[in-house]
Amino acid sequence: MRKMDSIIIHCSATRQGADFGAADIARWHRQRGFRDIGYHYVIRLDGTLEKGRPIEQAGAHCKGWNAASIGICYIGGLDANGKPADTRTPEQKEALRKLVKELQRKYGIWQVMGHRDTSPDRNGNGEIEPEEYVKACPCFDVGKWMKESLLVLAAVCLLAACGSHKSVRHEQSREKVDSSAEYVSDSMLERQVKVEWSGRKLDRLEQTVLTFRQDSLTRKLVLAAVVHTRSRCTEEQVKTEHRREEGRQKQMEQHRLQQETVREEERQESRERHSVWLEWGIGGMAVLFLLFFCRFTRK
Repeated sequence: MRKMDSIIIHCSATRQGADFGAADIARWHRQRGFRDIGYHYVIRLDGTLEKGRPIEQAGAHCKGWNAASIGICYIGGLDANGKPADTRTPEQKEALRKLVKELQRKYGIWQVMGHRDTSPDRNGNGEIEPEEYVKACPCFDVGKWMKESLLVLAAVCLLAACGSHKSVRHEQSREKVDSSAEYVSDSMLERQVKVEWSGRKLDRLEQTVLTFRQDSLTRKLVLAAVVHTRSRCTEEQVKTEHRREEGRQKQMEQHRLQQETVREEERQESRERHSVWLEWGIGGMAVLFLLFFCRFTRK
């Protein structure tokens, strides 16, 4: 793929209302000695987009700019009297706008100009002025048209942003109203449930009971979860079951504390026994040392 850094817009220099296509322009260009059509795209009066020369190939539409540019030609450019004029139909303007936008996005091109904007700057002031135009093509100010397109796009984005902001505020206010209504209804429902739930039977009830079990290998307390399922329970039965479960939990906790106390006492006794044996050992070694010392001094 060749490197492309610019888009150049042309007109076919045909009278207003006369419609032609890419095949017609290809025939005209071959009659002038071209290998094929020089433009890459042609836009007809009704906005129909026709492809010309493959975009991978350099065009033949603007001397000195063909290697790195894309050539677009719209049909028209002359009024009924044969004088240069912007004869683009609304369909052509829209098709041209979409095509330029797509090519810019796809190939990363920023520079868009008309054929006449490639004329040499003869006075050296940095601007291509009308008296310096080699040709009038494409018969409209491409730079001004691009600025207008950007302004329209910015206005559309601004309006869309304002609309979305209003929509967000509306959604937030609606959510607040819905939330408050839901809160009121939930409160009323809760009071109603408290009144009606007495004696009401539940189809199914699951309870997760945390219990401490002793591991037979490590002899440590292990936390275990047991799921109890009850069917057709009343509220009073549920409360009774909860109270029983709380009692069992308290008993298990007391049992665990008792076991911890017993283990701590056993560890304390073990430390005391070790200290006694250590004292006896040190005393015995001292006695042996004294006996050995006395025997050595007698000799």
